Amino acid sequence: MKLRINKFTLSCVAVLSSAILFGVNGINVQAADSGTGSVNSVSTVQPKDEYTYVNGETAYGGFNYSGITWAVYKINGDDNNYQLRLGSTDGSVVEKPEQSQGTGNFDWVDYDSKITSVDIVGKLKANAIQQSLFEGLTNAKVISGLNLLDTSDTGDFSNMFKGDSSLESLDISDWNMSKETDTRNMFTGTHLVSLTLGPNSVITSSDLPSDPFEYMIAGNKYTANGWKDASGTVKPVSTTDLISTYSLGNTGRTQTTWVPNVIPESVDYYIQYADSSSGENLPVKSSKTYKGTTGESVNLSTATNGRVTLSQIGQLLPGYSADSIENETGTVSGDGNGGYAVKAEVKKLDSINIAVSQTVGTDKSTDASFKIPVNDASYKYSNITAPTNSTIDLNKSTIKIGDGTAESFASYSPTSKDLNSVLSGAITSQLKDGIFGDKAAGTTPITVNAVYTKKSTGGGSSSGNHHNNGNNNNEDNNTEDKGGTTSSVSQTVSTTTKDVNLYDNKGKLITNKALGKDSGWFSDQEYTLDGILYYRVASDEYVKASDVYVYTAQNNIVRVKGKSIVYMVDSVGHKITDRALSPDTEWYSDRYTMINGQKYYRVATNEFVSAADVSLL
Repeated sequence: MKLRINKFTLSCVAVLSSAILFGVNGINVQAADSGTGSVNSVSTVQPKDEYTYVNGETAYGGFNYSGITWAVYKINGDDNNYQLRLGSTDGSVVEKPEQSQGTGNFDWVDYDSKITSVDIVGKLKANAIQQSLFEGLTNAKVISGLNLLDTSDTGDFSNMFKGDSSLESLDISDWNMSKETDTRNMFTGTHLVSLTLGPNSVITSSDLPSDPFEYMIAGNKYTANGWKDASGTVKPVSTTDLISTYSLGNTGRTQTTWVPNVIPESVDYYIQYADSSSGENLPVKSSKTYKGTTGESVNLSTATNGRVTLSQIGQLLPGYSADSIENETGTVSGDGNGGYAVKAEVKKLDSINIAVSQTVGTDKSTDASFKIPVNDASYKYSNITAPTNSTIDLNKSTIKIGDGTAESFASYSPTSKDLNSVLSGAITSQLKDGIFGDKAAGTTPITVNAVYTKKSTGGGSSSGNHHNNGNNNNEDNNTEDKGGTTSSVSQTVSTTTKDVNLYDNKGKLITNKALGKDSGWFSDQEYTLDGILYYRVASDEYVKASDVYVYTAQNNIVRVKGKSIVYMVDSVGHKITDRALSPDTEWYSDRYTMINGQKYYRVATNEFVSAADVSLL
């Protein structure tokens, strides 16, 4: 029997090793233990670009007209996203490009429109005439490693970055341009928002735009008049004066990062709420807009007439403070969509812990604790499953509210007959305006110890009911002479990292077959025999509930919240200590399951991340 789930066909085979996540490659990081200075080696996982070699040649290849080693790589399988790498990775080798007058000398010219980044990976010695080395890379956003390009013998730099319209930032501060004879059209067609120059830089006739000029950042258009030091230590200068300063022989040249000197413009802006730790935008913004100017520093409380917190605007966000923001002021900036916003930073708060233990007879207690996010108006209690073959003892079971005295279920709620009715009522009583607010963050308002007695089970012969197991076979699915109890269900169950034994309806091991590791199965019946819960997966074939987990198939992309690594658990809730997910990373999940009353998404074989630690995309 096999079950098709999502895009995987699961049969009696493992679909993925437990050492491989559904995301991408991982690296090792150091994770500090809470409250100590020690560190443990934890394997965390970060999305990493994948580079696929497309074409290239070594410096001395028979058809290499460029004179240097070059290669283009496809990034993440995207036919319009290539990286160009120049130079040899052998640090002892210095390669010299051929003299160039135009782009025709470069072997990678056929890929110019697809190149989105350039990385100089080896030492290069530029020729005396080195025109157009990076010309025409219209989609290149980054050119890195320019410090590895020795320009001390170069005179002609003309057209060097001409037409690189996507290039926003450039650092040529390490270039020695003391032999410069021509920089015409060096920056023609670029839209630089950051230019780092050094004491030997020359940009005479480089065709920086004349004042005033327009440029774009994150989809927003700005107007600038001259340039200013990014650190704010130098008085703004006109474009003409900047070019004059960085001319051959001028002793006033310094290593400085220059950015456009923005001319403030009147705009309407809104308040965009953001995570105070990561800076990531949250799905909440003000419905009202305000008047301001680009680059203006705004006092948030004053601008909004004191209505700036999430509670004040009536838009609560689960897990985040409703009563305060972390920054008093913010800057009017482009939002990337043609509009303008000021960020209000909101702190993520610890969840409320509901401490629950379950004890059956003299057995070891099990932890069924769970967490509730602060300010979650949509929270709904999810029932905790009672231990199999047991009866709750209302007199021995206890509940404690806050720091109060524990009392029995029977005393606390005389009309309640089980754990869920007692606990759900207690939670409701502790809510204020339907939520746990900021002040409850990180607290344990309710502590429960549920005590059960074991039921005695008979072994006599009894006739069971007919239950169709949905396996689409013609075998008789009667459950006769079992001595157990059954109930009909419709669910899918999965094995984890090992093969799982099958049993017949008398609890006898089936020796000639088993369920393969990491395989999914449809189950139509729950069956309890001698206090052990089984799930039926075929006619007279049962698997112990303790060997599998129940799940719901659902395709999702989840993103890890916050700035700290997030640990995963296995299907029974045991923490996985040698692997973790990096913050702000995205993962494919094909299913979710409930563990100790809380929702978890699977991101690898028998590795699950709490729904409270991720957001759905």
